[in-house]
Amino acid sequence: MPRRFRRAVALGGKRTTEEGQRPMEETARSSKREYMRRWRSDPAHQAQERERRLERYYDRKLRILSDDGETRTEACPDGLCGFCHRLPSITEVQRLVVSGMGKDGYVPILVPYCGTC
Repeated sequence: MPRRFRRAVALGGKRTTEEGQRPMEETARSSKREYMRRWRSDPAHQAQERERRLERYYDRKLRILSDDGETRTEACPDGLCGFCHRLPSITEVQRLVVSGMGKDGYVPILVPYCGTC
């Protein structure tokens, strides 16, 4: 059953300027909104943002590929299962890890296995 949230109700009235125009929060929001629209529409800023996203994407990709699948087995040096990390291992199973050094781009590794997970 989904949880339903109630909207927060502000206590007191909205602040307005002395002239009785729009509330101050609304003018601040609209000016910030317009500024961001202008900023995002600038081609130089679009290029900056595109470069930043590509850099973060490739950094994430390199971080994932640099693991080489060895972190899972090295995380359990005390004989625990390489998959669940809780039960003691009773055997080792062979898995293939993506690597540029092996045949067809894969290298076999041995992972401790508990036999149940």
